[in-house]
Amino acid sequence: MFVCRFHGTVPGSLCTNVRINSGRARQFGCDAVLCPLGFYSDAGYASAGSGCKSCPDGESTMYLGSSKCRKFTQRDFLSMFFDVMGGESWPVERKRGWLEHSLSECHWAGISCDEDGIVNGLDFPINGVQLSDDFLMR
Repeated sequence: MFVCRFHGTVPGSLCTNVRINSGRARQFGCDAVLCPLGFYSDAGYASAGSGCKSCPDGESTMYLGSSKCRKFTQRDFLSMFFDVMGGESWPVERKRGWLEHSLSECHWAGISCDEDGIVNGLDFPINGVQLSDDFLMR
């Protein structure tokens, strides 16, 4: 089975295309193509009288067109951060402990946590980027 994961938004030209999903774009707009983040349906898009449903409180989706919602942990978000920021190419000292299942994320390089194990800081230097004092004060 081929699985494709979508991020971002559905192009507007698809949302008005009446040839997609048996013309359901007239009724559901972009949802006829893929359910947005935080919404789901069994098919992953609005179909035959059934639109995309909002995820329950405390749950969300990771991709457009999801067929189910789930709870995400701080480890999930940090793991996504690592992937998106190219963590595999970080210097060894910066990626120490990252994604190791036997370690709490509180022991990953650059992560700080409170006494309850909740992440409260991320020390992540951005090479080549200068931040103004004005930006830092926001």
